[in-house]
Amino acid sequence: MLRALLSLLTLSAATGDNCASASPNIVVVGWSCMDMISYVPALPAAGETLAGSRFSLGYGGKGANQAVQAAKLGSRVAMVTKVGDDLHGNSTIRNFEAHGVAISHVSRGPPGVSHGVAPITVDQSSGENSIVIVLGAGGLLSPEDVRKAQPAFAEAGRPPGGVLLAQLEVPLETTLEALSLARAADLTTVLNTAPAPSQGLPDALWPLVDIVVANEPELAALAAAPTATNADVEAAAAVLLARGARSVLVTLGPRGCALFNASEAPVFVSAPRVVAPRDTTGAGDAFLGAFAHHLSSGAAIKTALRRANECAAASVEREGTQSSYESAASLAA
Repeated sequence: MLRALLSLLTLSAATGDNCASASPNIVVVGWSCMDMISYVPALPAAGETLAGSRFSLGYGGKGANQAVQAAKLGSRVAMVTKVGDDLHGNSTIRNFEAHGVAISHVSRGPPGVSHGVAPITVDQSSGENSIVIVLGAGGLLSPEDVRKAQPAFAEAGRPPGGVLLAQLEVPLETTLEALSLARAADLTTVLNTAPAPSQGLPDALWPLVDIVVANEPELAALAAAPTATNADVEAAAAVLLARGARSVLVTLGPRGCALFNASEAPVFVSAPRVVAPRDTTGAGDAFLGAFAHHLSSGAAIKTALRRANECAAASVEREGTQSSYESAASLAA
């Protein structure tokens, strides 16, 4: 852990605070945690004990991952999250600072409430994983915390082009408040429907969302419909459009992604081939962070999707989560 903190201090000195000190063009409201990653020869069955080959700590949480990916590509990102009053919370704040993510609206949980953690098991042969999340302080992020961040929403809305990234790892009422504030600030609202809710989502949410982002299992759960074929996916997306979402973006794993709305033909964008998959952890967050970066930079939608696919594919060929993400420097190399 000490080595990780020292490397963060080095990275912070090298990158400076140029992104964190400027007005944001992306606001992320979501969860942050410490990933605790074990690498094993195969994912264990129920009741099975396996010997792993390696263990590592890393920074995670869907919101935090998406924020860091966008910042690594050059976006000015403001993070709204709650961290634990402990070592992991402290190092998470340093990690945001090291990557140029603004921390003015990162708050601390009450004493005795730990930072969020995510024990992750990675199958070394395929890169597939299983994850358990313990929300900790991040589960206490409240609508009031989001309202305190209203200046960041207002700044991201001037000039047009700002984006809100939200997910479903924090309380639903908190996500709803974020979507409402973003709509009032004229931000493009992007909702990642992960983890998939067991009880569905309220009717009031859908009209607040410009782009719903779901993978196939999440889409199937939300629409109560199959997603086995492209035709199934299009029909299931139509269910969410009918509820009021303006667009539905479906991530299709190695097949790429597809964007649907009510007024235009579907857009399918293929993914680059992954030559040697090593770790799929956080690939969806790499996609979303990159998508928001390119969208807020004025890229055409198909270009933003293609580049997001490329960042997600590149992350799968490296181990770790945020450490596997592309940066502006790595893309230029």
